[in-house]
Amino acid sequence: MSELAPETRRRLEAAAYTHGFSFVAALCLHRALVAGNGMAQFSHPELGGLGQWAGGGMIMIGEMGNLEFRRRVGALCVELAALQPALGYRRECGGNGLAGSSPAG
Repeated sequence: MSELAPETRRRLEAAAYTHGFSFVAALCLHRALVAGNGMAQFSHPELGGLGQWAGGGMIMIGEMGNLEFRRRVGALCVELAALQPALGYRRECGGNGLAGSSPAG
């Protein structure tokens, strides 16, 4: 899998830092958002294990009772979803949700 564009990496690092997560957790979520075309199904221990997010506030994570943690994961989802068009993810990921893949065609 090829590396991310420098601007994409910078923005993911900044969002991760803002919400108290690692770059790897933000990257996992970014890839899930790309694959889900703006919605995400993800699995990362730092994000509470298995989880789902959709715009409009729906979030399900493994740590259901931890409201502050749920808020932080949700805020990261919202920020990364808002960044998707600016990150040029369709160009970078070939439009098929797999970072680094070649565009079909």
